[in-house]
Amino acid sequence: MDESVSIRKIAELAGVSVATVSRIINKKGRYSKETERRVHEIMDAYGYVPNMLAKGLRTNRNMMIGIMLPDITGVYFGDVASVIQSYLFRHGYASIFCNTGRDKQMELECIRILQSQQVAGIVHFVRHNHADAGFINLPTVYLDTDPAREPNREQVVNVTCDNVMGGYLGTKRLLEAGCKRVAVLTTPTNYTHVKRLEGYRKALREAGFEPEKELIYAVDRVSIKSAREAVAANWGKDRPDGLMCLNDSFGIGALKGVLDLGLRVPEDVKIVAYDASDMLAASNPAITTIIQPKELVGETIARELLRMMQDPAPEGKSEEHSIVIPVTLLERDSVEMQAHAPRISGK
Repeated sequence: MDESVSIRKIAELAGVSVATVSRIINKKGRYSKETERRVHEIMDAYGYVPNMLAKGLRTNRNMMIGIMLPDITGVYFGDVASVIQSYLFRHGYASIFCNTGRDKQMELECIRILQSQQVAGIVHFVRHNHADAGFINLPTVYLDTDPAREPNREQVVNVTCDNVMGGYLGTKRLLEAGCKRVAVLTTPTNYTHVKRLEGYRKALREAGFEPEKELIYAVDRVSIKSAREAVAANWGKDRPDGLMCLNDSFGIGALKGVLDLGLRVPEDVKIVAYDASDMLAASNPAITTIIQPKELVGETIARELLRMMQDPAPEGKSEEHSIVIPVTLLERDSVEMQAHAPRISGK
């Protein structure tokens, strides 16, 4: 490998201009697939790696973005982050991942680190309301939260799935299946759960039921174990006949908790969960779930961030808006045993 190979040398070996090689590296402009393939083969053969730091200095643009995750092991967050990373990588941006562990102090430290790295933009998957955090004035896209209104923030977009509709669709499906007492497993401090709980209450009231405090099972930690224990602790004498679970871990935990009690699903208790992860499909019975379209969510976030990074708001002007993405319900066996293929329903 020749450590000193230059972009000019790559162009000479490929039989193209330096400008063409530059367009291929930056994924901009016009060039043929064959030329792109030949240039990349030569770059690989010589171990050529574009100097992104030098490029940033020349263009006055940092080609790094920060992605802040509340839980790097979470399937939904991980899948959405992967879509974002791939989308922005195709446009020349690399990603720095920060795992906040749902901890406020860790979140603030991640923001400080990203600021010190002078990233071009931030994707923020979770946010605490701390107006004194000293956020830098960068293009920022939030996922599923309501960012506090801060002075001197020029470019902020909030992308959210329709959480109220998700809670509504799941609860309505349980009621349509004949449930009279629908309990909900929720984390009260979680922004998305608060919204989904609104949908739960709306569906109950539409069906003529008044929400009961006793049927709101507060689960402090997002885990299968916590949800399983919540079912055991809250079941009581007047057990519910339906469970609306506001994430996938709660769905699996609720199923295990119901089976621990010697009950059958869906004959004795019906369950709807959230997020359509593989573990909900692999459970026995497979759990009916609300689908959040991860590909669309990730692409929307990446597209909005790229737009703001490439076309900053004029000085003195601000941009702040929200994008709401629809959700749907995927029918499986935890509400009614299906003799046919699953059906998907939405608004």
